[in-house]
Amino acid sequence: MSSKRLLIVVAMLLGSCTVAGPPGSLEARQLLVQTGQCFRGEEVNNFNVKDARNAYVATRRGYVYRLESAGDCFGEGVISLSVPHHRLSSQGICVGEETAVYIAQWRGGIGQQCVARVSGPIRDSRVSGLWSRQN
Repeated sequence: MSSKRLLIVVAMLLGSCTVAGPPGSLEARQLLVQTGQCFRGEEVNNFNVKDARNAYVATRRGYVYRLESAGDCFGEGVISLSVPHHRLSSQGICVGEETAVYIAQWRGGIGQQCVARVSGPIRDSRVSGLWSRQN
């Protein structure tokens, strides 16, 4: 391969890098927020409980995320669901991370806290039962 061709290939490879900084850097986290890979708890404006282990949350920015708990966190009769501000980052909760989830049920009246893993953003509203801007 000629040196000119090699330089073009190297330039193309370097140009395809999108994260400006180390994976845990502020710049990288901001890019994740902009692309819908992270959200802030206070952005959640809707939710849908699918079963005892799965719930979906929608954000004001139009993204939908799946919350999957290891136990039976999202039982019948959930009337509210909130995700607190992430304690380790000012940029929010990111896909692949675990987060605390607070729920209240119409039966019992006592709030419950559990831990759920975040996945998404979900593009198929038939899966989540919530509208998504990606549809």
